[in-house]
Amino acid sequence: MKLAAQNISVLDQYRWENRILLLFADTEKSAIYKEQLQAFDKEEAGLNDRDLLIFKILPQEAINPEGKFLEEEQALKLRKKYQAQNDEYTIVLIGKDGGQKLNQNNLLSTEKLFGIIDQMPMRQREMRETPG
Repeated sequence: MKLAAQNISVLDQYRWENRILLLFADTEKSAIYKEQLQAFDKEEAGLNDRDLLIFKILPQEAINPEGKFLEEEQALKLRKKYQAQNDEYTIVLIGKDGGQKLNQNNLLSTEKLFGIIDQMPMRQREMRETPG
């Protein structure tokens, strides 16, 4: 039971504060994985504005948004929960409520990502409440 509680806290610590992107890839050399990260690097302000954090999960290692390595068991449980195979690319969007909002196996444009987020009720409220 201890492992399950420990695993839940990996994402739960961000609940109600951040939206999460889980990037699953077979290797950090994967072309689609590198292209996805480059697209996100170009839109850092948009990611920050939407309170998005990125987890990078590879078969050999998993890194949280703060750059710390996750335990192997935590990474395996995330892969299992979000049905991400070791040999393919998967991106998962998790809302501030902890619910899965998107799960796809191809490149995600920032336009599509931001469009999905900006339609969420919580994001609509954030946009209304944020001056400017």
